[in-house]
Amino acid sequence: MIRQLIFRFFAAAVLLCLFTQAKASTASYTATNVCEGSNTLFQSTSTASSGTITQWLWDFDYDGQFDDGVGQNVNYVFPTSGTFLVGLRITTDLNETVQSYNTVVINPVAVASFLAPEVCAGNSTSFADNSTIAAPGNIAAYSWDFDNNGSYDNGTGSTIQHQFAGAGTYVVGLKVTSDSGCVSVTHGSVIVNPNPTANFSFTEVCQGDSTHLTGSGTVTSGSIVSYAWELNGDALYNDATGASIYNEFINAGNYQVGLRVATNQGCTNDTVGLVVIAPIPYINYSFDGACTNAPISFTNLSFSGVGTMSYTWNFGDTTATSSDVNPTHIYSNPGEHTITLIGISSYGCSDTTSQNIIINGTPISEFTAADVCHGATTEFNNSAKPNGSVIESYYWNFDDGGESVETNPVHTYNQPGTYTVMLVTYSTQGCIDTVEVDVNVWANPVANIVATSATEFCIGGSVTLTIDPGNANLLWSNASDKDSITVDASGSYNVLLYDEHGCKDRDTIVVTVYQLPNVIAGPDTAISAGFSAQLWATGAQDYVWTPSDYLDQTNIAEPTSTPLQTITYTATGTDLNGCINSDTLTVTVNYDYTLVTYNLFSPNSDGVNDFFEVMNLQLYPDCEVIVYNRLGSPVFASMGYQNNWNGTYNGEPLPDATYYYVIKCTGTEKVFTGPISILR
Repeated sequence: MIRQLIFRFFAAAVLLCLFTQAKASTASYTATNVCEGSNTLFQSTSTASSGTITQWLWDFDYDGQFDDGVGQNVNYVFPTSGTFLVGLRITTDLNETVQSYNTVVINPVAVASFLAPEVCAGNSTSFADNSTIAAPGNIAAYSWDFDNNGSYDNGTGSTIQHQFAGAGTYVVGLKVTSDSGCVSVTHGSVIVNPNPTANFSFTEVCQGDSTHLTGSGTVTSGSIVSYAWELNGDALYNDATGASIYNEFINAGNYQVGLRVATNQGCTNDTVGLVVIAPIPYINYSFDGACTNAPISFTNLSFSGVGTMSYTWNFGDTTATSSDVNPTHIYSNPGEHTITLIGISSYGCSDTTSQNIIINGTPISEFTAADVCHGATTEFNNSAKPNGSVIESYYWNFDDGGESVETNPVHTYNQPGTYTVMLVTYSTQGCIDTVEVDVNVWANPVANIVATSATEFCIGGSVTLTIDPGNANLLWSNASDKDSITVDASGSYNVLLYDEHGCKDRDTIVVTVYQLPNVIAGPDTAISAGFSAQLWATGAQDYVWTPSDYLDQTNIAEPTSTPLQTITYTATGTDLNGCINSDTLTVTVNYDYTLVTYNLFSPNSDGVNDFFEVMNLQLYPDCEVIVYNRLGSPVFASMGYQNNWNGTYNGEPLPDATYYYVIKCTGTEKVFTGPISILR
């Protein structure tokens, strides 16, 4: 078959060569080098000697029939890998036909496969490549994906090991690449079997008893198939088998015991624990004190070595018992008593001991003390009783840092309050008794007069004096027993407070009442309209004048008034104590046509004395002003003159000279005349 293919190939090549020489047209193409199963792209590179190529026919199965594809560029998938002869026939629009065959190589793709045994959690899984590839291909690279994320970046090589995080079934991917770049991928499940849990418990026993050991194990998949024990410390799990065993340990102490649990999948787990063999406990105790009515403390000296202990005390005087570790007990009667202590460990091991105790009589502490007000001395009256003993000494604690050893002491407290005073009575046999009594040192009431306003004020004012009596009664110096009094006279006012305990306090406040100032505004006065009146006030420190009409200032003692009509002013004065009084005066304004003229003005437009002025003329609008020159000719005339003539006549400045004015007013027979000079 191969010989026939080769012959047919060379025959076709000879014919194609002869045809090309004759026709000079070529049938040629390019083909992509691909892997098995992929499209091979064929692209015609044929040329025509004349005319245009109109048809491209392809023969992919080398059967001499160009019926496997049509077109200048076509895709074809070969059924297997290998070397194939592919033919192309072209036809031009001049009916010229040319064909040729060339070889095309399809590279083999490997069949990816791997082997992986089951392992137990914590062990590495060994992966071995089991991939194959058809000749002449070779596998050039292996890439592994252990975390199933699609990236083959967890390892390389045909054999590899990997430890997974825990038990479970994992999907592992293998990508193999051939020497021609063809890639094959496969995935497989890898099983990591779980390890079992191992545990055991044991009975708590005393020395000489057998210990019951109970093993247990669990596993998330599979089953527990065996239990093996290590009991003698040689690290070999061959001393006993089974989930439940008994063993007698010779001596008391701690024994290290091991248990190995195995599953049907061959996975194991070990656990080690201490088995305690309890000793017989040691029971003993001590005590301090031996007095009636006083707590006696018992100190437990027992120990068991292991576990916990529980105790039962019998104090030998009543049926009362105690289970405290270190109890206290009070004996009411003196004499000898037998104390028994039974101790039992948590392992059930027990022992007992007894001792005798002699109880002595105890004195009884008693005292009284009267309550006092703060500042007074407290006296303490000792009434302690021997109660069958001989009293030797006393100790007092006054609860403020003070102490005494006197029989009947006295003490002064620096602060009020309730103090818990302690008396300790000592007998000659060392027995003591303590008593505590509350002693009151009453706080004195606090007398504090509060003025609701100033205590210094002027006649006509008053102030209310108030005190908060709290729980106390009160009495003012004016014989009032009210919380508040209102006073309007100078003097010293005091109050006495006293409470239900007889404690007292006083307070005093001084009230000062000032006289009003003798304000004098001055006598009434009269002026001509347009003139000023000088006012003055005396008798105070500061002044305010009202109304403010026509005044140059309102807050001085001597203001100036220039009224246009008769007016009455009030001067209000304030002295250094803030007391206020006032007085009035009237300024009478007379409209008597008193005019004042100036006999010189300088109308040079410098803003100074530029106009002929007649003082007060504005008050009399019915007055006529006429100015004559020395020849008797009028140069200016105005009815209701407004002090606005600037020395001009018909708009022209008059020469410097002396002129004469005549002023006549309706309502008076007075005629005002005189010279007026212009000097520029």
